[in-house]
Amino acid sequence: MRIEAYNIFNLMSFGENYRENTHKAHRIFLLQISTINLLK
Repeated sequence: MRIEAYNIFNLMSFGENYRENTHKAHRIFLLQISTINLLK
């Protein structure tokens, strides 16, 4: 029972980190696009 709860907690924190990381990656991606557009 304790192991199951621990796994669920890990999955939840992984989900949070995944969302944060994709959000950051998306922002960096948009920043790169705007920089490229400025250089054109």
